[in-house]
Amino acid sequence: MRRTRDLARAPGYPAGMKLIGPPERPEGLEFVAAPPPDAPVTAPGTRVVLVRHAEVADEVVAVAYGALDVDLSPAGTEATRRLGAAFAGQKVDRVISSDLRRALEMGRAIAAGSGAELIVTPALREVDRGRWQGIPRRDFIANWEADAKTYWRDPWNWKSHGGDSDADLWKRGGAALVDGLIAVNGGTLVVTAHTNLIRVMLGVLLRVPTPLNYAFETGPAHLHLLTFDGEAWVHSERNLASPPPA
Repeated sequence: MRRTRDLARAPGYPAGMKLIGPPERPEGLEFVAAPPPDAPVTAPGTRVVLVRHAEVADEVVAVAYGALDVDLSPAGTEATRRLGAAFAGQKVDRVISSDLRRALEMGRAIAAGSGAELIVTPALREVDRGRWQGIPRRDFIANWEADAKTYWRDPWNWKSHGGDSDADLWKRGGAALVDGLIAVNGGTLVVTAHTNLIRVMLGVLLRVPTPLNYAFETGPAHLHLLTFDGEAWVHSERNLASPPPA
């Protein structure tokens, strides 16, 4: 296995993104990234569109809300409506959505806009932050920094807070993705979910290990398009504010 570079030096790492990212690797601690699980394969030409929910309410922006069922802001509600309407005329065979309101509203909007079937599942929820869920972001970051050595020894399985690891996110989210791929049978699958769930899916499909998968930025009400070329998944479009080209 090759040794990864420091996260902060990963190409395309978005400075200033709001996603709570991992602490810096402690000086002198050697790290070798474990390869991601095998990516699912499917029919050539299959398209997967990963869509993040829109902006959340102001009162929770400074909170590590994780899997809490928080509301959208008024601007987030409008962005959800606009993006859903923009899917009118798009060929979508199925939409699968987290059951948390902020993502479910997006799933409903895209299903209504495209005329696709909507399947709702808790498997696509955001990371459960365990004992640290709901605390101020600054306190969450401080807790994570204090646990940096434990994190960097095994980022894929780390969950000192008692909630979800990246491995847990893939176990449940990946199963929902595979079910969706089987259902669309070579067509287009839209997934409406959350930034960490999307980060982990992108990492597995594109063979980017944790924590380098934090380099995948997904803005609120933005999306990624992945296409299966018969051998591997291709990141055809990234962090778009509108539906990808047909």
